[in-house]
Amino acid sequence: MTEKNIGIMGGTFDPPHMGHLVMAEYVREALSLDEIWFIPVGKIPHKDSSHTASAKDRLAMVRLAVADNPYFTVNSIEADVPEYSYTCETLEKLKQQFPEYCFTFIVGADSLDYMERWKEPERIFRACTVAAVHRMGYSNEETGRKKAELEKRYHAVISIISVPCIQISSTEIRERISVGLSVRYLVPETVLQYMDRHLLYRKNFTEIKR
Repeated sequence: MTEKNIGIMGGTFDPPHMGHLVMAEYVREALSLDEIWFIPVGKIPHKDSSHTASAKDRLAMVRLAVADNPYFTVNSIEADVPEYSYTCETLEKLKQQFPEYCFTFIVGADSLDYMERWKEPERIFRACTVAAVHRMGYSNEETGRKKAELEKRYHAVISIISVPCIQISSTEIRERISVGLSVRYLVPETVLQYMDRHLLYRKNFTEIKR
């Protein structure tokens, strides 16, 4: 098996949007990664399922979103299981399946503040390196301090990546659709068409504005 450097983008992707794609592309180039694997979660914790898309729909939308980028692919390791998935377990499974690959887990810089509260974070840092993407409201000093703390505590390897500030959230997209506002330019056109065709996130089932 050929050694590869793989970036992992996890999340609900409910729905996937342009901010996800820009983040992934900047990290890929900054770290010279061979591929980015998008891994949608299956069961979404702490959310009202009536306001979210199914794992099947979210997986389909991510596949559409990344289809035109040869460096992007989708892995259904979490979407294929009915129970909650933990990051440490997913990364360890990937390491078992692809022992010669080096994995980089991509997170927002704000996630560094609470990664030690994730399930068994030491297992995460053993299985991969971490790329933390700067977010608005987090200074270089704050991020640097947290990076140093985690590296010392867990022997982690963490890179800080700067990307353009694109303030798009999946929550905002769902809310705009629910009240009949346009989401053009917030999501890829193929994703917009899928949401429209499958009546996603709509309260009154009116056509999504373009």
